[in-house]
Amino acid sequence: MTDTDFEYGMRDPERHLSEFVEMFWMLTNHSEKGKEIVIIPDGRIDIIFSISGNEQLNVTLLGLENKYEETIFPPENIFFGVSLKLLSVEYLLGSPVSNLLNNAKRLPEGFWGIEAVDLNDFDGFCVKVSAKITSLIQPDIDPRKQKLFDLIYSSGGSLTVKELTKMVHWSSRQINRY
Repeated sequence: MTDTDFEYGMRDPERHLSEFVEMFWMLTNHSEKGKEIVIIPDGRIDIIFSISGNEQLNVTLLGLENKYEETIFPPENIFFGVSLKLLSVEYLLGSPVSNLLNNAKRLPEGFWGIEAVDLNDFDGFCVKVSAKITSLIQPDIDPRKQKLFDLIYSSGGSLTVKELTKMVHWSSRQINRY
């Protein structure tokens, strides 16, 4: 979607990344005015690569949100994002995000090899990040965890822990602890 001042786009990941990535997305505010937006909780972790005017690239990890937020999308800003599924926390990020509930954390410069120039081409950005994520995927993913998240996502989160225990052969205590 685009108007003269505000541009938005989404792209689905390649099939082999669909367990880890929900989507790639971009927001650009070409105007000199901020734009009101609403951030809605979506059950994903986001990594946002952003640049404003001639500033250097910023990389931010957004944790899970459990409430909506009204905010202003800054003028002359470009945001390219990767919405990660929960399995990514363990297998791609390698660090917990429980301390990031409704919060964010800056990631180091050069994270995943992305540079400011990569925010000039959304399709190229998606290809570069997809290659990086592919290189991070290890072959030893616990199939119970894969099945657990497949069931959670395919049911829209409507299954109870009791129902999940029967399907993934974990106790409710194991699922709750995980």
